[in-house]
Amino acid sequence: MARLSHLVFALCAALAQVAPASALQACSVKISSSSGAGGGTCVTGSTSGSIQVPGGPSVAYVVADPCEFTITNGPFDGITGTATKVDKC
Repeated sequence: MARLSHLVFALCAALAQVAPASALQACSVKISSSSGAGGGTCVTGSTSGSIQVPGGPSVAYVVADPCEFTITNGPFDGITGTATKVDKC
């Protein structure tokens, strides 16, 4: 029985080291317009920024961890944006 408890403890410790809770999520941010123009970037964790759409507006955004995307200076006709989880930037 003592060996079983040591095995369970060792497995739990190994799992805790594999996936630390404090890791920030990397996100691919993409802005696109109905004309096909757009831009993008990669961010880590919660941040804000802007992307200039060629021939269009500068689109300001906020990304909250984990990859929750919001356009902050819109709405703009025909402009959409997304943030998608990626392994790393």
